[in-house]
Amino acid sequence: MSHSKLISLLPFSHGSLLLLLLLLAGCGESGTLTQVDNTPLQLTLTPSEVVMNNHDTVRMEVGQRLPDGRVIPLDVPVVWASSSPTVANVNGVGLLQARLPGEVTVKATTQWGEVSARVTILPVSADLSLEVTDHLRVAAGSEEPHELRARIVDSAGRPVPGVRVDFSIEGQSVSLAPASRSTGSDGYASTQVQVGSQASEFDLLVSSPGLQVPAAGAAVPGNDGPSASSTPPGQLRKQVRLEVSPSHPASLEVVPGNSHMAQGDERSFAAVIQDEFGNTIETDDVKWRTGNSGVATVSSAGRVKAVGGGSTDVTAEYREGRHRVEGAAPVTVASIEAEPEPEPEPKSEPETESEPESEPEPESKPETESEPKQEPVTDDQGEAVSLHVSAPRTSLTSLGETVQLAVEARDSDGNVVVAPSLNWTSSDTNVVSVNSSGRVIANAVGTALIAVVVACCTGDQVSISVTQEVASVDVSPSSASMEAGSTRQFTAEARDANGNPIPAVSFEWSSTQQAVASVNSSGVVSALADGSAGIRAEASGRTGEASVSVGSTSIGTTGSSPFPNEPAGYVTRFNDGFDYPGVSLNDPWFEI
Repeated sequence: MSHSKLISLLPFSHGSLLLLLLLLAGCGESGTLTQVDNTPLQLTLTPSEVVMNNHDTVRMEVGQRLPDGRVIPLDVPVVWASSSPTVANVNGVGLLQARLPGEVTVKATTQWGEVSARVTILPVSADLSLEVTDHLRVAAGSEEPHELRARIVDSAGRPVPGVRVDFSIEGQSVSLAPASRSTGSDGYASTQVQVGSQASEFDLLVSSPGLQVPAAGAAVPGNDGPSASSTPPGQLRKQVRLEVSPSHPASLEVVPGNSHMAQGDERSFAAVIQDEFGNTIETDDVKWRTGNSGVATVSSAGRVKAVGGGSTDVTAEYREGRHRVEGAAPVTVASIEAEPEPEPEPKSEPETESEPESEPEPESKPETESEPKQEPVTDDQGEAVSLHVSAPRTSLTSLGETVQLAVEARDSDGNVVVAPSLNWTSSDTNVVSVNSSGRVIANAVGTALIAVVVACCTGDQVSISVTQEVASVDVSPSSASMEAGSTRQFTAEARDANGNPIPAVSFEWSSTQQAVASVNSSGVVSALADGSAGIRAEASGRTGEASVSVGSTSIGTTGSSPFPNEPAGYVTRFNDGFDYPGVSLNDPWFEI
């Protein structure tokens, strides 16, 4: 027997009837009332905080919070009320309708208690946006927390108060407090970022989950009044790149630490700077000098040139505000003594005596003697005392990119000799790795030193930096069919030359046909009229595109009804005075 037949057959008082309705309504699967250990029911109202545009609608729902924290919807009789129906009215099924800009409180009352939500109505066509910096840099070990501010504004740049903003981050050495806060009269909400001593990078998410703004163009056609959106409300979200950078410099080491060079030789030196926590400080703002320019000179980039025989120090200095660090490395230069060449004089004298000596053809003898004269040059070079690394390029722009390093070995006189067996090392294999033949491969974004070391010689090193330059942009979905008045989220991904995805890239969105489909800065596409359009995402001069086809639909005007018990072209009128085309009383959405 149905509920309605049971009620019609039995005589009940008004109070008994209400109690029976409450009991019957609670018999559904999702709406079963649960009471544990006589604990009062915990009612919830979703959404608990609403910011909406004028003339838009939002569906409110009452739920029950279970002891395990889950919330289930309740199909129970609810009395809905608005503190100011002229600003926002709520009907008998919890459909909230914005009428005028302002603020109201919506209250839902059941036999087990009442819950309420605060509602802010914005001016007509006020598109909200979340303003927050894309990049935040904080020094490692900072004692004072850093403030991160986010602002909610409408399309005219006016601040929107009363909107909850959430801040979240993944990282054991970083904390946020508070995790959420509502915007003030100036539209700002802020949190305090406290970082640890580890230098790293994190993704900090700023969102406004309570911001219920129905998708544009979701109103039911043929109705001048408001209607429920067929798509879920949008949520404002932005990602902030949090860089925990090294703090004040505490030490500087010049590498290589002890070098033997030959006159005329050149070598690159590097300054390794660390803060008090051991984090490496990457900077090009290092000043170089030598103690004796007659022995060696150094460029602003740390390139040392051996000028004359002797010893000196190569010194690097780095300043950051009031903080200064300095380091030095000794350099010994072996001079190359130019031997006098008396050969021209002896040659001129033998020229007069060349006739008697030419008879036994001494020319062949000097030729055979000239080869031994060159061979001793290599024999006299002795063992290698220094190694010199060179690279065709030191900046790699995609993960997986490789570069082959070359090594030149020299003896104490500066002569090039055969290089001994080499040992290659990387200061950070997570960034770049090197094999036994000196081939370097990029693994991650960053900078590392590649060094070659041999026990017999002074080693050398080269700094390799890895970045990811945008080579292509992929837009997803690549194609889509949409109905006029609907919206859809598109996403974009940037890739480097080897096809590796690049994180934290900002895109500029655009549409090739604004009258057919528009797209906002977050990639949400709004279908406006019949036709086709290209949705483009651009980053660093590279563009990806997706195709969108838009077709219109008519609701309740022709054709068969989506509900078998309602005729085509039906219109349902509720006691709130508004007509809702295409909405049926048989729709489970209206069960009470």
